[in-house]
Amino acid sequence: MRFLRDRFLILVVVITATVISGMFIFHRQLNRGIQSDISSESISLVVQVPAPSQEPAPVEAPAVEEKPVEVEVEETAPPAKTPSLVMEKIDTDGDGIPDTFIIKGEPGKKPVSLAKAKTKKPKHLIEEKPDNLIKATCIKVSDGDTIKVRLDDDSVENVRLYGVDCPEKQQPFGKSATQFTKSMVLGKTVNISPVTTDDYGRTIAWVYVGEKCLDKELLKAGLAWHYKEYSEEEELAILEEEARAKKIGLWQEPNPTPPWEWRHSR
Repeated sequence: MRFLRDRFLILVVVITATVISGMFIFHRQLNRGIQSDISSESISLVVQVPAPSQEPAPVEAPAVEEKPVEVEVEETAPPAKTPSLVMEKIDTDGDGIPDTFIIKGEPGKKPVSLAKAKTKKPKHLIEEKPDNLIKATCIKVSDGDTIKVRLDDDSVENVRLYGVDCPEKQQPFGKSATQFTKSMVLGKTVNISPVTTDDYGRTIAWVYVGEKCLDKELLKAGLAWHYKEYSEEEELAILEEEARAKKIGLWQEPNPTPPWEWRHSR
């Protein structure tokens, strides 16, 4: 009996040891499998991760809700009705080019002249009438620089323009000068400013019509020479030079013959 019991105990011990050993071996094999799986997954993950791109991925800005801006509008009275304005062009110096602009508008107000805003005229272009003016009426134009006038006492005078010499009628631009003088003074009221009397009994004078001086207007139009032999007026010399520079009137010709030379050749 005792022998059987001992053998049973030995068998139990062997079986227990075998079970424990098997469990230990199984446990080791299980740990190795788990570590192998983890390593393969790590390698797979490293291979599959792409290299970072050189251009950063665009970042979308968060949407911002637009709110209407409230603007406070100031109430104002309706604008008053603006009267219509009319601009009138006026040629004050007779050169055919408007140089003064008059704005006419609201009734009851004086017209506004824009000429005041222009650059001031050179001193030699400012008309200054002398004090010794004699009122007369031009009844005849003999040529560009000679006219006949009737005074208030019905006397008649022959007037030769002072400081200028126009081409004779037979010369180029002689007829143009005569026509120019006719258009300015014939049949009109003029003001004579006597300077002297010549050998023919003619009155040598400045002749004014309105605000213009006929002597100067002929020079401006290039239809006369400054008569330097009998006049030292610097203003007249300047007007001749300006007409020469513009090549207007008789100065269109390269070498026009002065009338005193033309008369001497006759």
